[in-house]
Amino acid sequence: MLALLLLSGNRVAWSQTTSWPDLSRPARAIGGGEHDAAVVIGVENYFVVPPVPGAKSNADEWYEYLTTTRKVPPQNVKLLTDTDATRERIIESARKAAGEADKDGTLWFIFIGHGAPSVDGKDGLLVGVDAQQQAESLQERSARRGEVLKALAASTAGSIRVILDACFSGRSMDGTSLVPGLQPLVSVASSEPLDARIAVLTAAKSNQFAGALPGSNRPAFSYLVLGGLRGWAAEKDGRVTTGSLWRYAKNALAATLRGRDQTPDLIGSENALVAISAGEAGPNLATLAEVTAGTAPTKRQFRTTGPIHSQTVPVASHGPAKMAESSVSPFTGVDLSKFPNQTGQLPPIAASRPQAQQATKIPSDDLFAEAEKDHPIAAKFIEDPSQQANDDSSRDIFGDWKHGPRTFHVMHLIEAALIVAVGFWAFARVGRVIGERWRTNRKS
Repeated sequence: MLALLLLSGNRVAWSQTTSWPDLSRPARAIGGGEHDAAVVIGVENYFVVPPVPGAKSNADEWYEYLTTTRKVPPQNVKLLTDTDATRERIIESARKAAGEADKDGTLWFIFIGHGAPSVDGKDGLLVGVDAQQQAESLQERSARRGEVLKALAASTAGSIRVILDACFSGRSMDGTSLVPGLQPLVSVASSEPLDARIAVLTAAKSNQFAGALPGSNRPAFSYLVLGGLRGWAAEKDGRVTTGSLWRYAKNALAATLRGRDQTPDLIGSENALVAISAGEAGPNLATLAEVTAGTAPTKRQFRTTGPIHSQTVPVASHGPAKMAESSVSPFTGVDLSKFPNQTGQLPPIAASRPQAQQATKIPSDDLFAEAEKDHPIAAKFIEDPSQQANDDSSRDIFGDWKHGPRTFHVMHLIEAALIVAVGFWAFARVGRVIGERWRTNRKS
């Protein structure tokens, strides 16, 4: 039994060192946020533009950190996800939170979603959920970064911390353009914060795009910053500063990313205090870099919208009827309910917008022909997902075919064998006791 417990503990330890830690369970309560206010925004499912997988989960975990670990009063934290995250609500929530934080507290603003440059390239846009794939719509239905910072600066809060898990290159998580023809963001526009209280951490430089966590399907930057606050980026004295958060996220991405660059940006002082660490140890980046090697998908796997393929085709043409039963594509992870269905109709929300029919497109079959050259196994699963379970080439004893950290199945096999052995031992023990009692009763 002791051996079984030890083995179980080792398996948990192995899992923790070979995958990104699960942040859904809040870190221990440390307090310090009793005078804070916050806005947390996570836009995963846009009406028209491509989704941001994992944005809502990241936002939920930020909300739990603020309310449970930091003890920010729930009435002072506004959580906006998906359909809540319109331009008007983003600005209104920022203004309201600015009035709720006092001079002894911190005002937080966390945005996880798409970003883009303004039409003139002089400001960044936080893309609202109902923005469409046209420059004019993007401008009208998104919140300007400068407008948000101005609203936050009106607060009497002692410090203002802004985390933007969005890039302002106007590209989606796979690097494709959200809207053709956008001007690059002028970097000088973000060179200085509005005042000394503000520190802005952004996911990437203006010429890069913010992508997913290596080996996972969730935005990388907001996940790493949250982990940093839990203790991964703590300095020796237990303080977590803007500089330590920025350096940790930058180093983690540099160690684990392949095929692209994503360098987080910091506007403001590197020595500004953000929080006191919750004392949680971070993952081993060297091990994670090793186990996620080879899991980075190519751009072709994710191209689901845009001008590359002008043909609009029904979902059913990309595979058997089984695929139509699920709204999530096994190939891209994209929610296909956003795209035309088998009858060629758009969802009610998208159909209510005049540009939706033009903006919403899915790739034609030649894209899958191209993908098959580079990823024959993945392309085969698209044609017949049922083959995944029977294809030995898609898995080995050390890991499954999946974009994610590998699971060490040998440990499962050994643990199962030990469980069986312990079961036989317990059965024999009970049988022996029953036999001894039977013999004693017979003699008497």
